[in-house]
Amino acid sequence: MSSSEGFAIRRNGTCLAGLEVDCGITSFPYRGCCPTGLACPAAYNIACCTPNTACTDNLIAAPQPRCANPTWDLFDNAGYFCCEHGLQGYNRSGFKDGCLRPGEVLGEGDVVLSVVRVGEASLRTSSDPATATATIPVKNSGSDNKPIGAIVGGTLGGVAALTLTCILIWVILRRRRQRKAKDLGSQTHEVNPVEPKGHDESGKAACEVDSHPFQEADGKLVQTELPTVHAPAELPGTQHPAN
Repeated sequence: MSSSEGFAIRRNGTCLAGLEVDCGITSFPYRGCCPTGLACPAAYNIACCTPNTACTDNLIAAPQPRCANPTWDLFDNAGYFCCEHGLQGYNRSGFKDGCLRPGEVLGEGDVVLSVVRVGEASLRTSSDPATATATIPVKNSGSDNKPIGAIVGGTLGGVAALTLTCILIWVILRRRRQRKAKDLGSQTHEVNPVEPKGHDESGKAACEVDSHPFQEADGKLVQTELPTVHAPAELPGTQHPAN
């Protein structure tokens, strides 16, 4: 993490070995700590300055006060101080600075403070096991809409594709039914009525005989009766005398 002149952090217990300089106790059990390479001169408030310099007044008068580590959160309790990002700065009755850990309960007379400046969101994590809180980069308000828009667009696209597929299947089945009905119609033909056989042009049966035939005589038609057909009869037999 890059560091520059700014205000010190409050640690509950000890400063981070090898990473921070111990500026001494502020209000038990808190201590002031500065990043390695900076010094903490005795002044109005614990500040982290370049060694052998006094920068406290300049930091207080700056248009934008800042923490010595840009990932820390800045608070003001009648004097600036910093907390690890994610911890809550508070006034410990009597203008004593403190950083409240998650799950801790405020004591009587303690007051929660508002953040003056939020630390930068550049993959910061605390290496202090007691205050280890993974930090998440700050997202732009519009970035959350992109995944939602993509999900909605994908859902609508899927619904449209499914609808088109159903319509296509319906059209194919409908055409198959029409083709099948057309094929069946072409196989059927009209059956012509069969003229009964055995009729002549006049419509009479060939075997039908007019009971009143006509004979032509002297140019006139004379109705005559057909001779009656007599059935054969047995002749009387001749009797022979008995011997």
